[in-house]
Amino acid sequence: MKILLCQPPVQDFYTTPDRHYPLGLISLAGYIKDLPVSCKIADFLHANGRKTIPLPKNFEPIRYLLPYEKSPIKIFHHYYHFGMAWNNIASFFKRESPDVIGVSSLFYTYSFEVIKILQLARTACPQAIIVVGGQNVRDGLFSLQEDIPADYAIIGEGEIPFRALVEYLLGYRKALSNVPGLINLKDTPFIPKDLQIVATPCEKITPDHSLLKSEKYTIGGIPAAMIQTSRGCPYGCGFCTIARTFGKTLRYRPVSHVLEEIETLIKRGIKAFDFEDDNLTANRDFAMQLLKDIQLQYGDSLRLYAMNGLSTWTLDEILLKNMRQAGFVMVNLSLGTLSQKALKNSGRQDTHVAFENTARYAARLGMKVMGYFIAGLPGERFTDMLETLRFLSRLPLIIGISPFYYVPAQQLTIPHIPSNPRDARLTRFYPSHNEITEEELITLFRFTRGINFLKGKMKANNIDSCRFIDLQKMFANDPVVGKILYDFQLSLSWDICA
Repeated sequence: MKILLCQPPVQDFYTTPDRHYPLGLISLAGYIKDLPVSCKIADFLHANGRKTIPLPKNFEPIRYLLPYEKSPIKIFHHYYHFGMAWNNIASFFKRESPDVIGVSSLFYTYSFEVIKILQLARTACPQAIIVVGGQNVRDGLFSLQEDIPADYAIIGEGEIPFRALVEYLLGYRKALSNVPGLINLKDTPFIPKDLQIVATPCEKITPDHSLLKSEKYTIGGIPAAMIQTSRGCPYGCGFCTIARTFGKTLRYRPVSHVLEEIETLIKRGIKAFDFEDDNLTANRDFAMQLLKDIQLQYGDSLRLYAMNGLSTWTLDEILLKNMRQAGFVMVNLSLGTLSQKALKNSGRQDTHVAFENTARYAARLGMKVMGYFIAGLPGERFTDMLETLRFLSRLPLIIGISPFYYVPAQQLTIPHIPSNPRDARLTRFYPSHNEITEEELITLFRFTRGINFLKGKMKANNIDSCRFIDLQKMFANDPVVGKILYDFQLSLSWDICA
């Protein structure tokens, strides 16, 4: 049996190649490796670069706010198709002629790209069994009232229901009526609230990295791979829906299994690892054991990341020190917002004191620090967002801004819910409520990029910290710095730290 597992291309202003690694698909493949099947990964996203395409109509309200410029702090302008072209994908399906086609749907805002892939697959391979799964399936994809030409859908974690489907197609099972998370779209109406999901035993998660070319995926030009050590999240932040897929119970893989996976990848030439967890350090004992074992076996020869972000309430100085000694070169921290109203509405636990202490200590250890905040949460005004940006400006970190976007099943009261999935993304700057505007969100985005540029200038000139207004004297002959400071007149009294 030939099985083809597909990651669709996306259409947007930008994408992040460091995050393209199809970890979910190779996890599915690893779970059925012992069956008589031939499995192949078709990563249509991480292929063939990009091509400029027309801007969709829903972006017209912000077109005038995105002027073309060559500045180092330029904002979005061109809109792209990232990955393999549609006609080439159709040809690929015909050439491969698989028996089973699995398509990943992870993000609500890219639902139309998923539907297009499913349509191409159905036309090119009319006899194939087509299944769609991923985080967006349960609440997003089937809410669009679109024709979705798939035979089966999987919600929640995919390994167990996908294996059950393959076993059924091989004749190993007589029926599929009692498989949680698997929906026969021909026989069962898709009603998300009535669906049950099943958790994959973490000791049985064995991603098949051999299906990917080791040199294809990189971080900073270094061959890289993603690893997952845990699943589930008990925190229930209102803007996040991860528990709808992985449940609220936090589960960890055995440390020995993670180390075996790392060793296998190292033998394939991998030197950088991104722990793609939501809660890598939530269980301190697990994290300390993993870090100590990595350090014992590899010293600090590896480059380690946790790009999904770490919660500062799970970190302390001892844990951070062990992270650095094990090979972490960067730490990604999530602040959320300083707005107490928005935090309360979101059920978020962040405190700015813990965040500041963590960021400063990580920087002293020599790690690059990324500090993220969400701009435009329901109940948050421009002045609140500006205060969060001011707080981050005076810390030794690079600021990451994530304009709030809608995801189906968020446990938040969202006054403005977009009707078009393409509006539900950070590059659209769609206001979640009446007290903020697109122009304010884009202005804040520009501020963030400008501040990061200034931080880089300061670091290059060995300036640890100063006030914004003093930068005018320090870089009097630099026209880019001058323009940034002119645009930032609101913030000239702020402190800034490289």
